[in-house]
Amino acid sequence: MKTYQLEDIFKFAVDVEEQGKRFYDAGSQQAGRDEVKDLFAWLAKEEMKHAKKFLKFQKAYSRKGDSFKADARLDGLLNTYMRGMIFPDLANVKEDLARMDRNPMLSLVRTAMGVETNSILFYEEMKSLLGEEETKDALSKIVREEQGHLVKLKGVRLNLDPYYSAIKYGSWF
Repeated sequence: MKTYQLEDIFKFAVDVEEQGKRFYDAGSQQAGRDEVKDLFAWLAKEEMKHAKKFLKFQKAYSRKGDSFKADARLDGLLNTYMRGMIFPDLANVKEDLARMDRNPMLSLVRTAMGVETNSILFYEEMKSLLGEEETKDALSKIVREEQGHLVKLKGVRLNLDPYYSAIKYGSWF
């Protein structure tokens, strides 16, 4: 079993949120519709709020020096997230979209939905590593905020994608 420092897990969370800010800033600049542009600008600000909270936790855990041993499943999960990060490089996304999608804005929203989902999964896993209720509660709040981001993205997707709307609600709008 590999040993991880909780400080390092929170540092990774800070990095994820900073990547998210860059992703959403760039997405906001590329968006062709005000609805998407405004949502991505708001999401960029939300990511920085989360980064500041995680930085506070990182500093606290660096003083404590808390660590944990990860079983094979958890080690694989953490490695997957830490290697691949959660937010893709927007330059790669833009290149992929240009090659394969007729509606790049829709793909940008779908990509954002995927990374918000991955963030939720990662932060839920982080909660299982923590012993302190106060930190768990703060992380639960961040998870709820990430879930709210996902709901907002789904709402925009409903407006952009009639097929998604039909699948979700069984009718064409």
